[in-house]
Amino acid sequence: LSRRQRQMCIRDRIIGAIDCFDYDITNRKAAIGLLIDPGHKRQGFGRDALETFVEYAFRFLHLHQLYVHIPVCNTASIALFRTCGFHESTRLKDWIRLPQGYADALIFQKFNRE
Repeated sequence: LSRRQRQMCIRDRIIGAIDCFDYDITNRKAAIGLLIDPGHKRQGFGRDALETFVEYAFRFLHLHQLYVHIPVCNTASIALFRTCGFHESTRLKDWIRLPQGYADALIFQKFNRE
């Protein structure tokens, strides 16, 4: 499986992207990334994209799990992934470099319970 990315469009304008990467065929898992244009946040696009992609990953790619790294300061993403059934599994110290310095990241996982 090569790196998979899907763009989200409204009226021929790209408003975001969702990405599946770090695919592990042996253990049937992959990381997921989600980016929404700031002008289109909090309108349900991220949730719709995430729910659709999770269904695709579990139903058609037959993945056992998806996971995501989220900076602890990104409370909106933490809330979104929790709402979509992802569960916090661990905290990584100084994992992500931000303009203001290094930040901890939380790993969230969602398992395919076929």
